[in-house]
Amino acid sequence: MKRIPPIENTYKVPLIWAQKVNKVFGGSYLKKAIFENVGEPIGPFMTGYEAGRAVGLKTELSVSAVLRGHKPSTFGYRFYYNGEKELKFEIPNVTYAKENGLLKRLSKLNPQNIEENLNIFGLDIVSIGEYQGNKTIIKTKCCNIDCDNTVEKNYHILIGYPVCGSCKATIYGLGWKEYYNTLNDHITSAQ
Repeated sequence: MKRIPPIENTYKVPLIWAQKVNKVFGGSYLKKAIFENVGEPIGPFMTGYEAGRAVGLKTELSVSAVLRGHKPSTFGYRFYYNGEKELKFEIPNVTYAKENGLLKRLSKLNPQNIEENLNIFGLDIVSIGEYQGNKTIIKTKCCNIDCDNTVEKNYHILIGYPVCGSCKATIYGLGWKEYYNTLNDHITSAQ
């Protein structure tokens, strides 16, 4: 059985830090407010949602307002970017498999064929649920190399993009448009 090499995408994600601050000078129309840091910085976080939840905020919007420079601080915290982390995803190359006839047909789909199709892509299968054709629930490892989480989805959804919830939130933060542009570049260069 031939194994299809995955499409490798690498993203550089800026790391978000939170710092508790006290306002020393309240600021005015002409002068900016002055803050002093209290304690050690908290972090790093990959999304504003994670950073906000870690310091007890109920909304991500206030974190993004500080990160974009619209506000100096929010609820006694200053958020800033410092450093970056590289995320590497190995995404199944479904287009290549379909064009070369490597996948088993849906009309002949059975539990063994589902497992063979997933093995062609090199996915780490954790478990396969009760057989229900294309809607069979499959549990695999996330396609992010550094992530240990699992993904539980229907076969027809999983085979295209096996990503866990936390990695999906990070990709949403980067923007799906950037992701699809990168993915399309890889697909066209592989042909």
